Amino acid sequence: MKMFKILTMCAIILLAHNKSKAQTTFTISGIVTDSISRQPIKAATVAVKSLTDKSVKIVLSDENGRFSINDLQGDYRLGSQMQGYQSKTIVIETIDAKSGRIEVGLQLAPEGKTLNTVEISAAKHLVRQEADRLVYDVKADPDSKGSSVLDMMRKVPFVSLDADQNILLKNNTGFKIFLNGKPSGMIEQNPKDVLRSMPAATIEKIEVITNPPAKYDAEGFAGIINIVTSKKTADGYNGTVNLNGSTPTGGPGVGSSFNFKAGKLLVAATAGGSINKTPETESSLIRTSFGSDATDLTQTSQRKFDGRSGYFGTELSYEINKFQLLSAQFNISGTGNNNATIQQSLLNGSGGVLQGYHLQNNYKGDGHGLDASLNYQVAFQSKKIKLLTFSYRYTDYVNVNDNVVTLTNRTNYTLPDFYQYNKAGTNEHTLQLDYASGTKALGFEHGVKAILRGNSSNFSYTGANALSNSFNMSQDVFSAFSSLTYAGKKWGVKAGLRAEKTVVGGDVAQNYLNVVPSVSASYQVNDANSLNFGFSQRLRRPGVNRINPYVDRSNPNYEMQGNADLRPAIINNIMAGYNLSGRILSVTLGTTYSYFNDLDFRLITYNAATGVTSSTYENIGRGDALSIDLSANLAATKKLSLSFNGNLTYVNIQAAAAQIETKGWYHNFTVSGSYHPTASWRIGAYMNVIGKNFAPQSFQSLIAPQINTSFSSTHELIKGKWSITATVNNPFKKFRNVETRVTGMDFYEVANNQTFLRVYKLSLNYNFGELKDAVKRTKVGIRNDDVVN
Repeated sequence: MKMFKILTMCAIILLAHNKSKAQTTFTISGIVTDSISRQPIKAATVAVKSLTDKSVKIVLSDENGRFSINDLQGDYRLGSQMQGYQSKTIVIETIDAKSGRIEVGLQLAPEGKTLNTVEISAAKHLVRQEADRLVYDVKADPDSKGSSVLDMMRKVPFVSLDADQNILLKNNTGFKIFLNGKPSGMIEQNPKDVLRSMPAATIEKIEVITNPPAKYDAEGFAGIINIVTSKKTADGYNGTVNLNGSTPTGGPGVGSSFNFKAGKLLVAATAGGSINKTPETESSLIRTSFGSDATDLTQTSQRKFDGRSGYFGTELSYEINKFQLLSAQFNISGTGNNNATIQQSLLNGSGGVLQGYHLQNNYKGDGHGLDASLNYQVAFQSKKIKLLTFSYRYTDYVNVNDNVVTLTNRTNYTLPDFYQYNKAGTNEHTLQLDYASGTKALGFEHGVKAILRGNSSNFSYTGANALSNSFNMSQDVFSAFSSLTYAGKKWGVKAGLRAEKTVVGGDVAQNYLNVVPSVSASYQVNDANSLNFGFSQRLRRPGVNRINPYVDRSNPNYEMQGNADLRPAIINNIMAGYNLSGRILSVTLGTTYSYFNDLDFRLITYNAATGVTSSTYENIGRGDALSIDLSANLAATKKLSLSFNGNLTYVNIQAAAAQIETKGWYHNFTVSGSYHPTASWRIGAYMNVIGKNFAPQSFQSLIAPQINTSFSSTHELIKGKWSITATVNNPFKKFRNVETRVTGMDFYEVANNQTFLRVYKLSLNYNFGELKDAVKRTKVGIRNDDVVN
């Protein structure tokens, strides 16, 4: 009995001791110094992480290199890193916390130097899943140093590129691209050229908003891609400059970003430009028509292309006081293209040659645009978060195209040479008012918006019959929304309703109201696994490029024009997804089921009387689609990483009016790898497999499968400052013939376009300066994503 009492007492004392130990809190303080010069390092990042590598607290060292982190319990990893130095991590145990304080010294070795200590470096997660979006960390991807933003799109989940390098979201072209959370005029009109000239080194992350909440305009079948440029670094300024070039296609290019802070003023700017040339390539078109007057059209062409593009964008914010914030954006862009085409055309019938000619087409196209916006945000002092934001945006874009067409070697073709010209423009005034309130767990947001949009087109055709057309259309959209957000420990929910009233005037008269719901939910199973679900209705509203009745006759046997009678269409999307975020393996899986009626597609028909193929837009699409997206990143070893990004889509489209039905599976995937032989040298490669797929905006046209490969080598000349990347795309073959097959009611067409496949690229990247604050942005701003062109 006495022994039992003694044992009981010992147990109580031991438990009390353990409890006391578990409740001990302590402070870690110390100094970060250069291991060679022993001088303190200012603004070094000092991070406390759990032994399972979960971030606990992060601070910056002061001017004397000192830091202090309070209220810690348990065992931790303490790490520090700074540009130009090797990172260092040590283990801190509670047993070291005598008298509640642990004093440490962190010595960082300059690049190229090593310390006789163990260094632990945790890899950043490339992908993060939120309730309504997926975030891809471009800065954490080594491939970003020598790639363009367009190149990086291949690696972003749900995003891919088609055979002509057009961006696809969930294998679809119906989406919007934002820059820093807002539409950008320099990207809206010509995304492929601008993003090709924009270095990925100037980008921090890419957000894929697969289920846009109610605060966004209802337009966009697949969602929104948001490119975020600004980043956080030390007080003062920082920036990036990238010089690049490619051959035999492409040319020289430059891109840069700059961030500056002075007091309460913060400024960010991006600028760049490129030349994109393509030497002479060949193409062919064979069209066979059926019926009593069956014909065969054969056209062969040689073409040279000379393009250029440039852009400049700036964003600034001024913190008037802790309750008021003023921000503004200004973007300008321009593109220019010159195209020289020589074509031989021969039309045969049952009796022999019906028509023939040689054609020379000199094309010139120029476009320029600007957009400017101003946002004023007011915060109210309260226990709850309350924000009121006033926003205004102006945009203007003008595009001029002209063709000079000369015909020779005529056979039964009497129409004279002709000149074709079209000047099209769009301008917008947008006003928006948003109010947000709530707590950390529950938030409400309401807003109203008015878009006053004007479109114009002045067309002239000088030939056998002089033609001209002046087309004007106003498209005003008035909208209101209300949404709710809940953020719990496990569940996150965003739900809302948006109403949009559209009034179209001028040469087209339309008036319609749409009320669209959206809901997104996410469930955090644990630190590594999460699920997400969603439903939304999206509106496909036709823009001026689809409505404009201007007829492009640059090929006498093929005409293209818009349709002023197009109507909007509603698409319903049901989504579900899974995300695994691990240090070694991360996986994102998403599925979307969509169904729609009266969707507008390009309709291609053949006129036997004139022998001309015509292309326009019609509300003929009815059907559904199932899209499956899978992205995976594997850190196979400390030096080797692998990734997969792919889409598989089943489409069922019926067009009763055109007597066309399309069903089938379509795929597009990229496999890539990265290997680090040394800390400053990276070798990368990818293979992109594109299955048969629809041509943009058409389900009558199918593009044949193709495979693309790329190999690159990046050397870091000065850590964190200078790097150089050499790349070769498709080294095994110089040319590729891209085959497109078009099927109509009474004709069949096969087009082959030769493209340069083997391309050599060189890119030099330089980072400079340091900053601590990112440019502050108002929580909301104008996002005009209500129309598709």
